[in-house]
Amino acid sequence: MRKREILEELESHVAELIDEYVQSGLSRDDARTRALNTFGDIALCAEETAMTHAGSRMQQLFFRTVVTVSALLCATIIIAALAFAGTSLGADLAPIALNTAYAIITVLCLWFVYQVITFYGVIHTRVIWYAMAYTLCADVTITTALDIDKFEGILHSLVIMIAACGLLKILWKHISFFVRTLYLIIVSAIVLVAGLYEYRLLDFIGKMRCLFITPDNIPLEGALKTCSQVQFWSHILWPIYIALGISIVLVIIHAHRVIHSAHIGLRHKIFLIAFALSWFFIPIFFHDLNNTGELDVLPWEKEIYSAYHDVLGRNPQEKDIVFYAVTRAYEHMDRVRDVLYASEERKIKIDLIFQEVYGRHAAEQEINTHVNARTSIEHIYSLLRNQ
Repeated sequence: MRKREILEELESHVAELIDEYVQSGLSRDDARTRALNTFGDIALCAEETAMTHAGSRMQQLFFRTVVTVSALLCATIIIAALAFAGTSLGADLAPIALNTAYAIITVLCLWFVYQVITFYGVIHTRVIWYAMAYTLCADVTITTALDIDKFEGILHSLVIMIAACGLLKILWKHISFFVRTLYLIIVSAIVLVAGLYEYRLLDFIGKMRCLFITPDNIPLEGALKTCSQVQFWSHILWPIYIALGISIVLVIIHAHRVIHSAHIGLRHKIFLIAFALSWFFIPIFFHDLNNTGELDVLPWEKEIYSAYHDVLGRNPQEKDIVFYAVTRAYEHMDRVRDVLYASEERKIKIDLIFQEVYGRHAAEQEINTHVNARTSIEHIYSLLRNQ
């Protein structure tokens, strides 16, 4: 609002107050004096109000600009990673794109939890249960979408949430509103990030278990022979089912209150409800995205590409990446390089270089010399050309 408009509005309020005082028996001069005393210096008030509105508009503009630029940057990174998939550049961009996507999901979920917190306020402890209900629903959705076999992570997060909520209830009367809000946001963030990165929060307590929900498309062979299959109705899953059932009821109650709230705009209501419903429909269309380690291997693709380029002089094929994802061999890249150095393909590649440079096949001793030297194909080619 402009200063002139604010001043006119204040003057109209002063005029109304003067009329009220006149009707109560005061003279117009006395009524005007009292009205001005009530409002103070209306010119100064108009100027301060105009500055406040201008500052608020600047803050909103700055926030929207930051959000827009961040969204465009994130979208550019993700699109570039998809466009250059299967290349060395794509391998560089893949982990950045993955972490960017995880960051976006985390921020959206935390923003939604914050909306729940502000809706109920942090005066009463009931906000704890609604905030944690939404956090658990989001965690279950994330785990189901990525890999349902990582359900143990939900159990760990559930224990963390119960313990954190109990501690918050004990400290409730001794901490400020800001600390209460921050505490809930931090707990939600820990649970969500652990779900996205499939990290079990309580693994430090005891030996990590290996469980799969049956039926599963991963054969329990090799290192997985020590793993166990569990049924959907196994007692291990009951705590999740009970907590999720309670959370869904709380989500429905909250949705009903949001719909009938007079303080929330229609567009805001539609967005909040749609975002909440997406948690229940996403697993139907997107599930087990990381069941065979498709996402886990992304941060290692750059090193895999480097190994193949150095040792074999080529980029890895899609089947190679899939193999490393399923077997998790990327966790032992030194062994991977050893296997590649001793492979028949490297020997054939060395022989082809000899044919190109010298016009003859390489002798077995020459091949073994370069194999044992553990130098890159590019270095071997350069070395032979310069001899």
